[in-house]
Amino acid sequence: RLISAADFDACWPNPDLDRPPSEPVPPFIHVLHEKGLVPIERSLKLLLERSRLPYLPLDRYDADVELTRRFPAALCRRWCILPFDTMGRALLVATANPFNQQAVREIAALWPQRLQWYLAAPVDLLKYLRTAFR
Repeated sequence: RLISAADFDACWPNPDLDRPPSEPVPPFIHVLHEKGLVPIERSLKLLLERSRLPYLPLDRYDADVELTRRFPAALCRRWCILPFDTMGRALLVATANPFNQQAVREIAALWPQRLQWYLAAPVDLLKYLRTAFR
């Protein structure tokens, strides 16, 4: 309801599953913001309300980049997800798309214990992913 169908089609990323991305794929809400369609704050607020995930300000968190590097770069870049810490046996993962079930399945196949998801700002996710996978 926030954008037209044409804007949605123009901004929605279609990942190429055959080739690993060389750079992190910007999340949908980031593309909407960059094109001036929906402010990032509004998108994050809506996602927080709908997903009921906690918000994590990654810019204020000391993410474990070495932990991130233990996961395939293609997986993290393609879905713009950041495994950033562990708590006990749980893996803490930041995302800007909490409804991406393919990303959940792929990372769950690599980490058999519990996953704890957090919503994070796309700009912070992109920054950490570029740092982790240079």
